[in-house]
Amino acid sequence: MKKLTIIFSVFVALVSVAALAAPYKPEDVKQIVKKNKIGEYVFDLKVLDAHIKNLMLHTANYPPKFDSESDKMQATKDIIFLTNMMETLVNDPKPDPEILWRVGLLCGLGYNLDLPGMSRTADAVFKKAVELEPEHMMANYHYGIFLAGKGNFKDAQTYLKRALARGHRDAEYSLGLTYLGLGNKAKALENLNSYQKKNPTKNISRMINAIEAEQTTILKK
Repeated sequence: MKKLTIIFSVFVALVSVAALAAPYKPEDVKQIVKKNKIGEYVFDLKVLDAHIKNLMLHTANYPPKFDSESDKMQATKDIIFLTNMMETLVNDPKPDPEILWRVGLLCGLGYNLDLPGMSRTADAVFKKAVELEPEHMMANYHYGIFLAGKGNFKDAQTYLKRALARGHRDAEYSLGLTYLGLGNKAKALENLNSYQKKNPTKNISRMINAIEAEQTTILKK
């Protein structure tokens, strides 16, 4: 019987989320920075998050999947543009963790696109975010996912457990996969079964069945 392959990536989306061959339709990057009521330029996090969401549809897993080479080139340009635009905020004497984890996530997506230096930058930015706010749910979650994507399952668990404790439900799913990556089938099934009870899906059931039948493997970039 064919093995079920689980790919660990920068952002481990649920297996059911796989619509990765649609055209890339990014938000207008010019709308990310806007003037507030007192004339200051500020980042519109809603627009930024929408842009990140679009990027993640194609670059969350490795290798990234695009409808065309031109779409891939545009996404690459967008990630470079966004990370460069936000560099001053990252290097601010008092950076905002809300900005930091988003930059870390963008750099992680850049890492999936094989952009040089993105892995190192993502790691540094995520570290800064969790040092500033150790219990930040999203910073811990995405840092854990990033580390897991590099095959650093043990360290990833530290951050995923924090994210789970703070209420990020998908962290339990990701923890299950880190245990699988470490060869701990019992703990993998414990986490995945617990997640399945709260978020029942056919794909998770198939994954659990495959693990129980020892038909799974982890592919690392």
